[in-house]
Amino acid sequence: MRNLAAITFKVLRDLFFDDKGDFIEFDLRAKSNTQDDPFDEYLSAALDRELKKFGVRCQKSSGPLISPDLAVYKTGIDVRSPNVHNNPEAIIGIEVKKLERGKDGKIARGTGLDYNSTPPCGRVRIYSEYDEPLIIKSFYLFASLGHTDKGKYFVSAMTLCDGSIINDDFELYSNITGAREKGINLGTYGDGANRNRPMVIFSNPLGTELLDGKITLISELDLSTELVNIGLRWRFVRKDTEKNDHVFFVYMDRRDIKEPYDVTEVREPFHTPKKRDIRTQGRGKFKLIVE
Repeated sequence: MRNLAAITFKVLRDLFFDDKGDFIEFDLRAKSNTQDDPFDEYLSAALDRELKKFGVRCQKSSGPLISPDLAVYKTGIDVRSPNVHNNPEAIIGIEVKKLERGKDGKIARGTGLDYNSTPPCGRVRIYSEYDEPLIIKSFYLFASLGHTDKGKYFVSAMTLCDGSIINDDFELYSNITGAREKGINLGTYGDGANRNRPMVIFSNPLGTELLDGKITLISELDLSTELVNIGLRWRFVRKDTEKNDHVFFVYMDRRDIKEPYDVTEVREPFHTPKKRDIRTQGRGKFKLIVE
């Protein structure tokens, strides 16, 4: 097995679920501030420990507000080699998205998820220790994170998702993540500023009932010849704005496939809003009720 997403999926599957597919409880340290992320810390340490067995390492981002959250790479790669760029057998980036459930038990924000000021993309830019840019293949770990009454945590659904199925427009990614002008000298005293920060919304893969409650790997590559004890469950097809089909392969561990099945094709698997308004929503109104 050479594909790093496939190796990582294997480790994640056994980190959060037992042989029967039931979730494994784990502890997280207390959160210290808004940007602190104990789950990412737990995840990166566990991945690095287990991936070493495959000659692979996992590195966490050096601080908050840095994307991606994790980089998984083959030990000893030459970061200055052109063969590293966009090569999922050398290095991949992983952005971690923790999802909550509503009172109805469904994944929240099922028709669209906030990605803040970094659009999801099948390729992302990181930098080597020599401060040279690397364009690497990108994945997103969507995990529904819950907790028990005793303070233990668990993952009830998970997909390690190829970023290309959400968006593959690298130019859009580059334009939005690049330097922007901000408004300065604002307000009565001229000490205000407007960061003009974009807030982007794209699909939420776990919003579809097909993936919720399951443990899946979504790849734009056909990994059938490489995966052991993992079966192809669906083919997802998305049509781009130019009317071209993009096919993605959805895999599951064979322990989690309970019944005989046929591999089916699912077109446009993700939920989208029925209607989108070009205008942003105004601030809520405070209504005073005088007594």
